[in-house]
Amino acid sequence: MKKICFALVLIWTVLALAACQSQMKPEEVVLAAVEPAKTADLEKALSYYTDDIVYTMVGFAPEPQVFRGKMELGDWLKQQYADQMVVQLHVDKVDGNQVYATTQFTSNFFRGLGIDWMTCKEEYTVVKGEIQAWSCTVTQESLEKFMAAMTPKVGIADIAGKWKWTGEPPAYFIYNQDGTYTMIRDVNGTQINWDVGGFTLADNTLTLTSSQESKYCSSGSKGIYSLRLTEEGRLELNMVEDDCWRRRPPEEGPQLFEHSS
Repeated sequence: MKKICFALVLIWTVLALAACQSQMKPEEVVLAAVEPAKTADLEKALSYYTDDIVYTMVGFAPEPQVFRGKMELGDWLKQQYADQMVVQLHVDKVDGNQVYATTQFTSNFFRGLGIDWMTCKEEYTVVKGEIQAWSCTVTQESLEKFMAAMTPKVGIADIAGKWKWTGEPPAYFIYNQDGTYTMIRDVNGTQINWDVGGFTLADNTLTLTSSQESKYCSSGSKGIYSLRLTEEGRLELNMVEDDCWRRRPPEEGPQLFEHSS
């Protein structure tokens, strides 16, 4: 008799919780769904989603990452909880059963990259107190931080030497270990020391500063370029800004350089 009573109480409790959840406003369901992250309560978290939940994340991969059903979502959430995920959600707008939010999230993985918070724009579809669809689109600013953190850092030793521009007309940069550089251009078969000065390299950003000995750039003129080493061993430069117009690349976009003797 006691077992039967306990079972009835348990069933009543589950039904009562389900009824309570279905009476929650869509935005309340969304806010409640992120709370279990604080205690890594996976079972509680999954109770806020329908069995056919579809979660879509856009930004980290070339194609959207899609998780279908509670099993796939649960496996993903379990990984995030194990990595000590922290979530801060702000509801921006509610339109019927659609909830739009801005969410900041982080984990040991992102903290290890030196990133405090990532941000994504989210959309939820809530049906009868449960989330049926959920999408997260990582903001451009966050993606740029992520890509910068994931890009291997380039040091002076990596770029020391002579590099030839792969375009035309021929141009060369010589970077020395002591932080000086020389830019050479080929004019009608004659190589001319076009620009000389000093450079600094920090966080994959190259800053060139012309010296008084520069032939075509004013002393002190600066050029700022982001750079990386490609898998093929080429040096890729992207101009951010350059005071000296005669040092600027003749065309827009990434400029590739190859090691030259």
